[in-house]
Amino acid sequence: TSRAIFANLSYGFGGSLEGLTLNAGYRWTHDRRALTLYQVTNGRCVTGATGTTVANPAQADPCRADFVAKANSDAYTVGFDYKLSPGTMVYISHRQSYRAGGTNPLAAPALLATPPIPDAISLFRYQPETLRDVELGLKSDFRLGEWSLRTNIAAYYQWLKDAQINQTFGVGTANVSALVNAASAKIKGAEIDVTVAPTRDFSVLMSYAYTSAKYGAFLDYSRRDPATNAPTRQSGRIFPFTPRHKLNVNAQWTVPVDESLGKISGSMNWAYKSSIILGLVPFITLPNGANVFDGESRERATQTIDLNVDWREIFSSSFDLGLYVTNLTNTTFKIGGASLINSSLGVNQRMYNEPRMYGATLRYSF
Repeated sequence: TSRAIFANLSYGFGGSLEGLTLNAGYRWTHDRRALTLYQVTNGRCVTGATGTTVANPAQADPCRADFVAKANSDAYTVGFDYKLSPGTMVYISHRQSYRAGGTNPLAAPALLATPPIPDAISLFRYQPETLRDVELGLKSDFRLGEWSLRTNIAAYYQWLKDAQINQTFGVGTANVSALVNAASAKIKGAEIDVTVAPTRDFSVLMSYAYTSAKYGAFLDYSRRDPATNAPTRQSGRIFPFTPRHKLNVNAQWTVPVDESLGKISGSMNWAYKSSIILGLVPFITLPNGANVFDGESRERATQTIDLNVDWREIFSSSFDLGLYVTNLTNTTFKIGGASLINSSLGVNQRMYNEPRMYGATLRYSF
């Protein structure tokens, strides 16, 4: 359950500060997550009184375990924006937000590890993640001759405290999946969007994003000490599924035809992203203890093209027709994967993107 109160304020200054606006807001939230588990393996309790023999798994009261995660969290925003002209604005903002904590119902196998994982019971709960950031930006609409242009530029720096990390690791023949909290993480980046419209019927949107994101120190349960089974402390891991560079170009064209034929438009989108890792641990540990990069957990730079054509109000009717093609070049790339050959599963895992697809939609408006 969640309960919250919030308030927001916007104030425009006058006089010599005409064009300056203060924006502020605050939200207080109380979150509570509860979990009750009864887990029995081979006639013995995993949760609750671990190891206790039960004759009937359907009546396993000694195996009951209750977990509660609750927290009070603050979120706020404060910032100023200033209009340099009717079409141009600069701004600066500072914000704090959070992601609620919770419970991990799939952590039970960690209680059966031999030797025991220190403080394994803590894996059943994780704390809220707090994010603070500072952002600077500029937004501008202007004309260059007959062309209309729109520009959005932003740069930001983010600090995460108790960053939530999804970890999957083996315990015997079972796997554990749990969210855990890292000590910290830092993200910095910049984004640029430029829209160019040479005519009323044709426009091109170009966008670029740069992101650098790394975790601070955290306990890595997939890399445990062989003697004590305690998780090892790691740091400097980059965020999975986060390309450093993203580039997107979208072109839209409205075909100038007589109104009696309807409204015909088309669009093309090209998207590029640099290489990414597909998991928190992008390497595997060899029997001699050496770490090598895991090819299954990395994906090269990729690019895709999508096309779309819309014919609305066909011949002044109530019918609309849409034609589309996604992944025009039928590019194949991994969207998930890991080397689990050294785990209890003994397999390698790959998940791929959707192949080229094409289709049509027909809609009738009443």
